Amino acid sequence: MIDLSPLCRCLISFVFHAGPEPLRKDFVVQVAPSVDALKKMCNSVEGELQSLLAYFGEQPDSPDTPKPEDFFGLIVSFSSSLQVRECHFSVIDGA
Repeated sequence: MIDLSPLCRCLISFVFHAGPEPLRKDFVVQVAPSVDALKKMCNSVEGELQSLLAYFGEQPDSPDTPKPEDFFGLIVSFSSSLQVRECHFSVIDGA
């Protein structure tokens, strides 16, 4: 899961050291909804990824579970191979 806390702390720290207090408060008030939305989206994507891994027979909580980029790379590779095979059989069948 992606932890947005360091990013939030970094942004807030930067703002609190970068300008006068009214500017800092305005910034925090302005970006807080966006940061909250990012946290919710991160949680949602994490849950959907867990469901997708389970659908394809992976154990989401296992240390052997592939990283998302590896998993999606495998899906793309499989899809490409399937398309090549489909073209190959189309040529053989004369379609």
